Amino acid sequence: MSPGHILGIIDGIFQSVHAIRFAREWDAMTAKLQVGKKWKGKFRKNAFEVIWPGKTSDYEKEYKHFRTRHEKVIAGRNSLLKMYLIRSIWRCCFFWIPYGPQ
Repeated sequence: MSPGHILGIIDGIFQSVHAIRFAREWDAMTAKLQVGKKWKGKFRKNAFEVIWPGKTSDYEKEYKHFRTRHEKVIAGRNSLLKMYLIRSIWRCCFFWIPYGPQ
């Protein structure tokens, strides 16, 4: 394996860990604040307006594209978090099972 390939694998691992941590923190924050989809939609709209401050003819088209990509990223992070949690539960359940004759 080349050093670039190994660095790519390590980078992918760090990105996955970051995505899991972000999803956990986001879930904890939204549960604590007791906010719903309406608040999250406003948050997304405000984030887009920071990136695209002027309302031009392409504004709605770009916002729709941004919203679609954002939803896919969030769905991916949430599914990664679910896989991590399921793996953690399975590991906890089977870690204590003794192997072989006692």
